[in-house]
Amino acid sequence: MAKQTTPTQILPCDGQKQESLPQSPPSPPHSLGSRLNRATRFINQLAESNLARHDLTLPQWVVLTALWRSNGLKITHLADYCNNGQPALSRILDRMEAKDLVERCASPADRREVRVFLTEKGRSLSYLKEYLQQFNQAMMTGLNEQQQQMLFDLLDHLLVNGKKIEAGEITLAPIGPEA
Repeated sequence: MAKQTTPTQILPCDGQKQESLPQSPPSPPHSLGSRLNRATRFINQLAESNLARHDLTLPQWVVLTALWRSNGLKITHLADYCNNGQPALSRILDRMEAKDLVERCASPADRREVRVFLTEKGRSLSYLKEYLQQFNQAMMTGLNEQQQQMLFDLLDHLLVNGKKIEAGEITLAPIGPEA
C-alpha cells in the first residue's frame, strides 16, 4: 500500500522576512561545472528538438552516426563511441530496433560477440550525417577557426585534467569538517 502524504502547509511570512526577500533570481555562479552543465543542457535540448522532427532522440542519432561511419560495430566499441555504458546502450538499441533502424547480430564465430548493423531504414536516414557539422557551425557563429579549435582544445584539456584528478595525479585541497 502506498504511503499517503499530506501537502506541506505554506505559512505566510512575517513583515520582517518580506522586506529582505530577493526581487530577482541570483546570477549563475562563476563556476566551470555550472557553465558547462548549462551549455550542455541547452545544446542537447536544441539538438533533441531538431532530431525529433525525424523521430530520433540525440542518443539514437549518435548511434546512427557511428554506424554510418562503420556499420557492424561491436557493442563494446559502440558504447565507447557513444560514451554510454552497455546497459544504457542496450536500452537505446532496443528502441532503435523497435523503429527498425538497427539490428543486433551474434557473430557466427563467437556468439558472445554482438555486432550492430543498420537496417535499410537506418541507412535511409544518412542525409542526417551533415547535421553535426551544420549544428556545430551554427553554435559557433561568431568564432573564427582559431577560436573554434581553441574551444575544442580547452575542452580536451579539461577532460585530461579530470582524468588526472580521478587518478590522483592532481590533488584537490581537502574541504569540509575533516579538512
